[in-house]
Amino acid sequence: MSWWRWHEKTDLEVSPGEELVGECEAFLQGRFADLLASRGELVAPWAWLNRIAHAEPEQLEALAGQAHPSGHLKIFV
Repeated sequence: MSWWRWHEKTDLEVSPGEELVGECEAFLQGRFADLLASRGELVAPWAWLNRIAHAEPEQLEALAGQAHPSGHLKIFV
């Protein structure tokens, strides 16, 4: 039996390339911080800004509607 057949990929395994593609998709869709948080990883402040930078106008309006009385946007999950 070859190593390749012994180490067949299961449905739950993700190759490094597939993981990178998923991260790029999340970044370009403004979901990068959510992706990191869902993995239990620390989320850098710049990653939360990703949500605003890639948001559609309707999403920005919704975020603005969630503004704190101090004027700060609630962008965290």
